[in-house]
Amino acid sequence: MIREYLMDKDKYARGEEQWRKYLCYKGEIPSRKDLDSCDALIISGSRFDAHDVGTGWIKSLQTLVADLYFEKTPKKQTKILGLCFGAQLIANAIGGESNRSNVGWELGLKWVQFFPDTINRLFPLLNNSPSSSSSSFSALNTTTGLNTLESHRDQILQVPPNALPLACSTRCPVEAFATVDGRVLAIQGHPEFSKEFVQALIEYRFRSGVIDAQVRDQALESFRANNGATLAPDNHLWKELILHWLQH
Repeated sequence: MIREYLMDKDKYARGEEQWRKYLCYKGEIPSRKDLDSCDALIISGSRFDAHDVGTGWIKSLQTLVADLYFEKTPKKQTKILGLCFGAQLIANAIGGESNRSNVGWELGLKWVQFFPDTINRLFPLLNNSPSSSSSSFSALNTTTGLNTLESHRDQILQVPPNALPLACSTRCPVEAFATVDGRVLAIQGHPEFSKEFVQALIEYRFRSGVIDAQVRDQALESFRANNGATLAPDNHLWKELILHWLQH
């Protein structure tokens, strides 16, 4: 889903943009050399726990992220993006901490509040971006937060050294963070998911006995405003932010 969410379809069709997919949970871990020609390493969500270093592939992936980030003289300043599980794994790899949340599952559509000072410090080019003429980018420049699709029961408890939190929510103190050198961006939510996919996932977790009826109902209710109107996720604005970070 991440590739389809972020890719430039025209550039991809012309061969100007390339993606490589690794099924890490099956032991397909890229080598450090594999990343020398890559602009970014993107780590997706997963049903596994990012803090479970007893699982071999998770430990190997953490080691790769640490080697990539802390390398003193890299051939290329490859950026590292993580979503949900990926965000937590990156935090653990470079000196932060994730673990099971003490408030349980966070499911549905949640308002994620930005920290303005941090956003302005780590994304100083937002207001001067060539893309800022678009209506979506103009909205990103002025918003205080974004409606964000969530599906997790683990969360980041401590951001790594050399990193700052970008956003929080009522149930999650670190909804996003970035390193001050601009090389890492970690997002707890799932902007690459659709509303329909998350709603189906909520129902699946209820039918499977993972969550109870109260948690399911509250999660589904999060898609409705107080006046009964249906709320939509701000996926397009998250995409603008991620692409801006990747390109600068």
